[in-house]
Amino acid sequence: MSDTSRASWLHVGVGVIVLGLLVWSIFPRVPTHAHPSMTASSDSQVPAQQRLESAMSALGSAPSTARSVQNILDQIPRSEIGFVLPDGQHAPPLPASAPHRVRIGVILVRYRGAQLTPENAKNKPDAHSHAEWVRELAARNFEAAVALGDVGSSPDIGYVSQGVLEPATEYLVFSLGVHDLSPVLDTPRGFWIVRRLD
Repeated sequence: MSDTSRASWLHVGVGVIVLGLLVWSIFPRVPTHAHPSMTASSDSQVPAQQRLESAMSALGSAPSTARSVQNILDQIPRSEIGFVLPDGQHAPPLPASAPHRVRIGVILVRYRGAQLTPENAKNKPDAHSHAEWVRELAARNFEAAVALGDVGSSPDIGYVSQGVLEPATEYLVFSLGVHDLSPVLDTPRGFWIVRRLD
C-alpha cells in the first residue's frame, strides 16, 4: 500500500473517530441502572426545541476534544499534490480578473497511488515521462493526444468553476489563455494536461 493510500485511510479512520466522539458527546446516555420509564422512548415526550438546546449545549463542550483531534491530524503528513506549483511554491490567489469558470479539455495520465488508480498502473516517474511525451503531441494536435491518455481524458469536459480544483491546479488552469495548453500538472487524480477551450 502506498504512503498516499495509507494517509487517505488514516484520514478516514480519524474522521470516523471524530464523528463517534461528537455523537457520543451530543446524545445523552441512559445509565444502566435507569428506571424503565427513563428509556430512550421517553425522549419523544421532550419537545424538539429542548432536545436541540441540550444537544447544542453538549456540543459546546466539544472544543477540547476537537483540539486533541486537530493535534493528531496536524501530525499526519499531508500530500502537497495539487497544493504546490511545479516550482514548489504555493499558488497565489487568483487575480480578480480571472474568469469565474472555464471550459477545458483534459488528458489524464494515471500513476500508482493516485486516486482511483489500479495497482497495476505505471509508477509515477514512468507516468510523468509518458505525460511529457503526450504533452508534446498535444501542443500540435490536442484531440489526437487525448486518445493516448487514460480513461477520464476528454477533448472537452465542459465548464469548471472556481473553488472546485485544488489551489495549485486551479491557479494554473484559470491562468491559461483561451486555447493555451498547461504544463504537466500533478493532481491527486494523476497527471493532467489541460487545454482551455473557452
